[in-house]
Amino acid sequence: VVVPLDENIFFSEYYGRFLSGTLHAAAARGWGVQISTMRRHENANFRQAMQQLSMDSSGVIYLAEPLSKKEIEELKGFRRPFVITKSALPEDTDVRELGVPVVGVDNRSGARSVASLLLQLGHKRIGLLLGPAGSRDAHERKQGYIEMLQKAGAVPRPEWIHSGTFSAETGRAGIEKIMQCPERPTAICCANDEIAFGAMRACHLSGLHCPDDISIVGFDDGIWAMACQPALTTIRQPLADLAERAVGMIVEAASDPGRSRRVLSDDMAAPMMIRESTRPFRPPERKPAGTARVEERA
Repeated sequence: VVVPLDENIFFSEYYGRFLSGTLHAAAARGWGVQISTMRRHENANFRQAMQQLSMDSSGVIYLAEPLSKKEIEELKGFRRPFVITKSALPEDTDVRELGVPVVGVDNRSGARSVASLLLQLGHKRIGLLLGPAGSRDAHERKQGYIEMLQKAGAVPRPEWIHSGTFSAETGRAGIEKIMQCPERPTAICCANDEIAFGAMRACHLSGLHCPDDISIVGFDDGIWAMACQPALTTIRQPLADLAERAVGMIVEAASDPGRSRRVLSDDMAAPMMIRESTRPFRPPERKPAGTARVEERA
């Protein structure tokens, strides 16, 4: 398994859950797993680097930094079975046209489900806290949110949209930006759970109560989604199932080298987990005019 050379890699729920699923799926088949890191350089030959990394393995699952179209083309002549996670693909490519084995979740459908839920709850002012430019996951989730909101005539104002990394800091900075708006959204779509946690914390520090004042939805459903207060409404990424599928494809290809490589382009469903961080829109209560006059005389 090839992962990014990142000091925080083993603190990441995304990588941790995928790697855990890979270890279990491989062990169930009597296989072992070797974890390798890769930091790519523009002048390096990507295919040669992959060949060197995989010298002692029967196949490769690529989970590292996003690839360019050129690098994907180089992989087509790769000698060993390999699978790429969809998150490592360029954002502007059609998976079905690449001709390489891919596993991934249906980000757009999941994001549409988030926007649809908030619309059904009566929210019309909906903000977006998004992931980094160049990330396929962030790009597809943004597409899904926007598609559903446009269809409902609830396009977010530019000042309600904030992009950053997949981190709590993005949630904090996004809420700080939104708090400066004269009119604020009543619900927020966050491109992953960490962004949502940062947003919830920032709302709390700003005096907003989730979900009474603002509904917040994440994307991942990691172990902290149920532990936070309130429990986070989010989209579940079936990372263990993705890992199981990837390992199965490697084992299948390694067991039958003469068989043409299976090109998988169908996405796994990403179900909605509705919890406590969302509620129906409720207009702010206004004090009766008579009450205001009494307060003025007092």
